[in-house]
Amino acid sequence: MARTTKHVATVGACGLAAVALTGLVGCVEPFSGSNVQFDFSEPTPLPAREGQTPLAGQPAADSYMVFYAIDHVYDETVDPPVVEQSFVYEVQRFELKPVIDTTSPCLIDIPDQAAPNFPGLHRTMFAEKVKEVTGIDDPFDPPNGANEGDITDVLNAEARVDLLGDLQGIVKAVTSYSTFTYPDVLADDDCSFSGDELPGRTCMDDASNAQRLRVCQLHWAANPTFYEGSDKVFTLPLNGQFYGNVEGTNPINSGFLGGAQIFVDEVLEDFDAYAVNWKYKDEAMNADAPVGFPFLSGEPEERTRGVISVRMVSPITPTVFAETAIFPGLGRDEVTF
Repeated sequence: MARTTKHVATVGACGLAAVALTGLVGCVEPFSGSNVQFDFSEPTPLPAREGQTPLAGQPAADSYMVFYAIDHVYDETVDPPVVEQSFVYEVQRFELKPVIDTTSPCLIDIPDQAAPNFPGLHRTMFAEKVKEVTGIDDPFDPPNGANEGDITDVLNAEARVDLLGDLQGIVKAVTSYSTFTYPDVLADDDCSFSGDELPGRTCMDDASNAQRLRVCQLHWAANPTFYEGSDKVFTLPLNGQFYGNVEGTNPINSGFLGGAQIFVDEVLEDFDAYAVNWKYKDEAMNADAPVGFPFLSGEPEERTRGVISVRMVSPITPTVFAETAIFPGLGRDEVTF
């Protein structure tokens, strides 16, 4: 038997104490949900690419993840007791994705990130745009009289663009969930947009950049959980929510990456097991598997000072796992950080 949701906690009622801030008196209520921290192992696979046959233990293309809490009902007439029935409660949906997608029409520079020289420019075209503006096509053989700062700008721009492929291929992100996809985009070099069309990726004139920025921001505003990553600062995606990374190495500085956390409304204590399943975004394809397909699962190994530790492991590939720490009941002060 399966259930899809369970609200196991609600926000506490307002107490008698009140706090005055800037002349306003209000009631301060603690967040009484849970903090779930995942440390996905480096071999954790992303969903297969469109048209690709999934490998063993790999989620199918166009799929997402669901974190479940599970209650077991045991038949205690036998020794040892066996599980007779399980109740599965959906806690959180999320996605495993490349930290950026260079094929996205909206991988762009935006005005409110650090030093975006060309708002609306597709980031794969950044080096070409800097070369166009500076007049320096080859920074190792610049024209006579070229400014040293401009030469450095071109070198930095080339380095940034060269890293895009590594970021997409190496860095795995844990992100918010959405079923949104961008509408069709004009061909790469087609700048003849109209209405709310997205110009081709290689169009980098001012009008195309302004159109791309405006239309992308329209899509983001209408789809706030859709994740569009950033190569500048992982934790500040262009849209959606970045929860963290799968374990790995940052190709920019060779630093360690790993760890993700999600705050949820439920108080996740006293459950017998936890699991992450994958499901198709086309819900009709989940008809025969209403709770999805097994990806990771495990039982609590330790409950210490209000912290629940769970190692969730793939049933197919033991090197794919997530060390999980759950801090339930955050409205209670049981753990001193």
